[in-house]
Amino acid sequence: MTSWSFLTSHAQALLCIAHDPSAQLRDIAASPDITERSAHGIVTDLTAAGYVIKQENGRCNCYQIHLLLPEPATAAEHATGMCRLLAETYPDAFEPDLACSLNNLGIRLAALGQRQGALIATEEATQICRQLATANPGAFELSLANSLKTCAEVRITLRAELQEALDFARASVVLYQRRASHLPAAPTAELVRLPIVTGV
Repeated sequence: MTSWSFLTSHAQALLCIAHDPSAQLRDIAASPDITERSAHGIVTDLTAAGYVIKQENGRCNCYQIHLLLPEPATAAEHATGMCRLLAETYPDAFEPDLACSLNNLGIRLAALGQRQGALIATEEATQICRQLATANPGAFELSLANSLKTCAEVRITLRAELQEALDFARASVVLYQRRASHLPAAPTAELVRLPIVTGV
């Protein structure tokens, strides 16, 4: 029976590069079971589209995933799609990036007045950050505070669900205050700015 996959050869090559930035063409070709020549073409496509940055390292190439594309809203959507694909395959490595990308998407959609998409994106980001912070507060509590702040700011931008915006802002301030007791210099600017913006 012929083997198949839901993922395109381009997606599988991108995953291979994300897993091993120093992967050679033969390694990239092995995952989707294609020729090295085809792998070279795929890497060229990904580089031309802006998803991959290729750097020469002696006689070998080293790759870097690059998720930002030129058009703001479209770029954020593409970046979120790539982060979601990577997070599904390597959750420990890419879930924080997915949350960050979702918040960026929410901010851009809010600026365009796309209420539903903005609210959904920032709420998903906050849910991811909450799970990460529950599992590892020291590493991700500040990310959760930032995500809660973004939820508040997006609602203020949209002039929607203002009571929820206030609740998000207050929850964010509580986390910033808790972190400030351990890392006074890190969250101070956000801690000062947030009450002024939201009226907490």
